[in-house]
Amino acid sequence: MKIYNKKGFAWGIFWLVLGVSALVADLWINPDDFLPKTIKDVIIDFIILIMGLVGFLRAFSAKATREDIIEENDERNKLVKLKSEAKTGNLMFWVYCIVAVIGGVGFTLTANEGWAFFCVTALLLISIWFVIAIVTYIYYDSKL
Repeated sequence: MKIYNKKGFAWGIFWLVLGVSALVADLWINPDDFLPKTIKDVIIDFIILIMGLVGFLRAFSAKATREDIIEENDERNKLVKLKSEAKTGNLMFWVYCIVAVIGGVGFTLTANEGWAFFCVTALLLISIWFVIAIVTYIYYDSKL
């Protein structure tokens, strides 16, 4: 059998190993006494196993590999991915700002250092966001 999609094969193996190890851990190594939690964990483990099995089996099919390549190179999918990543970055920036303000107000009102930790962490993440934005702007500006 020839492997047509090496990346899909590797991911399939990864998900299969992860699913089997999680299933073994949930049922035999560390079983939970609470039955609904065990059922939920086993269902999630089977979903992971199915994902791994599908990826593993698709790696051996030339037709499935061709479909995956076409899907991966589709311009609409690339545009959707690009827009969703940009929107995610913008939303995370505003979430960091809100957390920084809440941490600052909480520290000012209570003088509890836990609030200061939230504020400083959010401000650090905002700083990292700005550095990444500047670096990517310079990179893409030089490429165009």
